[in-house]
Amino acid sequence: MIQPLEQVLQGRFIKNVFEEQGRDLLKSMDQVMRSRGFSNPAFYDRTITATEQSLIYEHSLLNRFVNMRHNTINGSRIKRRAHPVHNQILYGHANDIIYRLMYGFTQAVREEMARVDLHS
Repeated sequence: MIQPLEQVLQGRFIKNVFEEQGRDLLKSMDQVMRSRGFSNPAFYDRTITATEQSLIYEHSLLNRFVNMRHNTINGSRIKRRAHPVHNQILYGHANDIIYRLMYGFTQAVREEMARVDLHS
């Protein structure tokens, strides 16, 4: 079944937004981690996968717990320094993605994408 041009353009726009924001997300996280002295290569082992349907961010558990100020180990609560390299950056970019998907697919964008599609 052939999809109408509008659906193809919309899917391509969504994928482009996801890819661009995914690159920006990783770049922002890398910048913050470098500025805070993260030298272990395991922290930088993350991937972003973009499709027309979703943006998937995969990381190790090591990255997830860096934000936490408190850890409970063997029933003892341990306070430590938190590094905002996960939640704050992730949700900031999520807001950007939502905004671009809601308001970014304008008539000018449709025409530009259709023109590029016809010339390639």
